This record gives sequence, structure tokens and C-alpha cells, in this order.
Amino acid sequence: MSSKQVSTSLNIVIVGGYPLYRLGLIALFDNLQVELNIRELGSWAETVPENPSVDLVCFFSYRDAQRFVEACGAGTRLPKMLLFSPYARLGQSLSKIPAQETIVLPLAISLQDAENYIRLLLEYGAEHVNKQLQYDQHIKQLFYPDPLSLTRREREVMHYIREGLDNDRIAEEMRIEKNTVKSFIQKIYRKFGVLNRTQAACVFTSSFYANY
Repeated sequence: MSSKQVSTSLNIVIVGGYPLYRLGLIALFDNLQVELNIRELGSWAETVPENPSVDLVCFFSYRDAQRFVEACGAGTRLPKMLLFSPYARLGQSLSKIPAQETIVLPLAISLQDAENYIRLLLEYGAEHVNKQLQYDQHIKQLFYPDPLSLTRREREVMHYIREGLDNDRIAEEMRIEKNTVKSFIQKIYRKFGVLNRTQAACVFTSSFYANY
């Protein structure tokens, strides 16, 4: 496949994120060797959804991306969107973010890999990049397990595990059989890719959604 040239001028909006994340992203864009107009915003609400001159909007929060899309409204032509997140599939559970306009990259991605995928996004669009991401096992391994992949009852079990309850107490609190608790826990281990309760609790506690 022949490579297209990235446009000689790009209007980029970066929304939120820690300062070091933003600095790394700006340094990455500098490597594209094009004229850049970068705006750093603290919130999605500062963006201008109707601005057709924006080529790319970068987010560090699913909620910011979701609210931006909702503010644009139905029928609005959306710019390309890049979302950095520790989780791969959270957006499918939370929002109406259109996959054909958005790519999700792990926060732990190297600058070189991020640059390669951003070039592809700008040249060929999100749909092309998402097809490649489906088969990139290295990138998939950089995402954390998704706490929202748990069912309501599995999340309930995880809340009790996080509080230090053993299987007998969990069964008592949930009014279910002890073997059912064991079955829930084994499913959680498989979904999180962990081996024990401590690892599962660390993954669950590290997520904002553990509070839901």
C-alpha cells in the first residue's frame, strides 16, 4: 500500500490529560514535520464542535470524548478523534462515540508506536487504523482489563473481595451458595487475566469504575 502524505498543516486540539502526557503528545506531533496549530484545553466544554477546521481532537478521558460527541449533535461532521486510555473497550460500554471516527490507544504505548498509528489515522482514517489494531497483540497487551466487562453480580463480588471478605462471608452477604461465589471469582480471574484475589482487587481498585 502506498503511503499518502500527511497534510502540510494540521489543526489539533488536546483536551485534558496530565501535563507530561500533553508534552509527550506535542513532541510526537513535532516529529510529523508539518505546520502545527495546537490548542491545549482543560475541558471538552472549551472545544468548538462546529469548527470544521479542526483535523484531530485528542482526549485522555472517555467521558470528555462522549460529551464532545453529544455536544456536536446528530448530523455534525466530526473530526478525527484520538483517545488515550488504560482500557480498550470501555467506550463501547459507556458511550455513543462513533468507532469509524475514533481510535483508542493505550496510555502505556511507546512514542514510536503512537506516532506510527497517528500517521495512519491522519492519512487513512480511523476505520483503517482500527482494523490494524484488531491484530496488534502488542498493543492489546498494553491495555488494562476492563472492569465494565464484569456483570453486576461479579462487580458486587469484587466489592466484597476488596473489603477483605472471604467466600463464606460473601455468600452470606449475597445470599447465594458458596460454590456460586467460587464460580463468580473464577470468571473474574479470566476476565481480568489474574491469578488470585489480591491481583483482582488491585485491578478493580485501580479503576474509577470500582466506585460504581
